[in-house]
Amino acid sequence: MDEVPRFQKQEKAAYIKELLHTKSFSEGKNLAVVHTLDERLIGDIYLKNEADFFWIGYTIHPHESQKGYGSEVIQATIQWLFDQGVQSVKAEVASGNLASIKLLEKLFFR
Repeated sequence: MDEVPRFQKQEKAAYIKELLHTKSFSEGKNLAVVHTLDERLIGDIYLKNEADFFWIGYTIHPHESQKGYGSEVIQATIQWLFDQGVQSVKAEVASGNLASIKLLEKLFFR
């Protein structure tokens, strides 16, 4: 099996320190997506603040795909962004990633 570099083990304290080191979302931030039952890292979500909108990107580990985690994390993140006063969210997806395109369309991205 091919390794997914983004999912290499990282100590929790080191990850938190790295995350907190980035001072603003204007530089972009990757946040861990962790399973709530056993705290397994199952993906990440990327947020970057542009002038009048936020970019959002995500990765779900291949072993965890098609379980609804992508939908759940995107919906929760968008709700959190709107709660913070963000007015617009954009997502970019590879043209061949049909599962992600379908998911984003389901979540009303155009």
